[in-house]
Amino acid sequence: MSYDLQLNSNILERRSYDIWLGQIFIIDSVILPTTISLIANYVTNKFRLGERKDINKPQPQVNIEIKYLKNGRVDSFKYKGDGTTLIKILENIDSQNANEK
Repeated sequence: MSYDLQLNSNILERRSYDIWLGQIFIIDSVILPTTISLIANYVTNKFRLGERKDINKPQPQVNIEIKYLKNGRVDSFKYKGDGTTLIKILENIDSQNANEK
């Protein structure tokens, strides 16, 4: 740190309400509905707790990459956007998985 070297420098601090979930790899399609439900609940709770009164600030975004096995091959998608749309996408994946069984 610059403070340890006795340098007088400015420190920049960045804060945001964005959610970074990283990469999730789902091997078994049986686990897919449970995982999707957990992610949807987590995102919903984070947005509910992170609600701000200042509407001029940008809305928080969710960053996630999901990879899952489907018909013997790996399907994946990356998402960066609002939580509501992510939950709709996850529900669509879940319903497609249920229809294939």
